Amino acid sequence: MMPGVTKEMRSAANNVDEGELNKIEAIIRSMTKRERREPVIIDGSRRTRIARGSGTTVSAVNQLLKQFNEMRKMMRQMSSARCRRCPGYGSDGEQGGEAPRGEALPRDSKRWGGNEGRATGSKRWRQKQEEERRRVTPPNNAKL
Repeated sequence: MMPGVTKEMRSAANNVDEGELNKIEAIIRSMTKRERREPVIIDGSRRTRIARGSGTTVSAVNQLLKQFNEMRKMMRQMSSARCRRCPGYGSDGEQGGEAPRGEALPRDSKRWGGNEGRATGSKRWRQKQEEERRRVTPPNNAKL
């Protein structure tokens, strides 16, 4: 069981048609590597070639490309909704206006790699890490 998966999602996953999956796989395998990476370049003649190569119709290829674009758009919306610390989002996660010019994300945010804005090789950062190790690790001669 996966967290966040509803009963409807589980039932939909159980009702997947294997024939439909095979058709989708054939369409994808009929594409070139560049077409898989950049589906925007697939024009009419490429669609007909893909349809002939996969043994399907052009409308099936169009349907798959449309479905892919809608999923891509939905994933982008979901990922931007999770970005609470990004500029332009309010404290409750609702999208607000743009971030004021000149303001950036805090240096200690995950986007900047943490470490409070310092490079991991800096002397102060190494000293701080060494102090943490000493606090956590007991000396060799300590009795537990």
